[in-house]
Amino acid sequence: MMETEENLSTIIITLFIMLFSWIFIHRLKQRNSKGPKTWPFLGAAIEQLVNYDRMHDWMVEYLSQSRTVVVPMPFTTYTYVADPANVEHVLRTNFSNYPKGEVYHSYMEVLLGDGIFNAWGALRKTKEDS
Repeated sequence: MMETEENLSTIIITLFIMLFSWIFIHRLKQRNSKGPKTWPFLGAAIEQLVNYDRMHDWMVEYLSQSRTVVVPMPFTTYTYVADPANVEHVLRTNFSNYPKGEVYHSYMEVLLGDGIFNAWGALRKTKEDS
């Protein structure tokens, strides 16, 4: 019985040290990063929640440091682009390399309908030609 408790304690301590080390190394790698600080599994959700009341100012602060900001979140990643050349690259020059997909379309359909900003593939080509 005593040996089982010692083994369990050793396993818990080892897991705690491994988790702490992983988080420490993850945060250490981000010291010079220009985007939001992230946490394993949570991404930038904590920082985004803290800055919820000033979300636009928070994003502008990052975009003033770097014209493209990647914000990892649980289950998804958002990319914000402020550089005109990059915006043109995504929306015009290499549009086909950045598919929106059905999920994006279903989320944005309420706001954008099937207009050119929410269209993809053949539907987009039809909108551009008209």
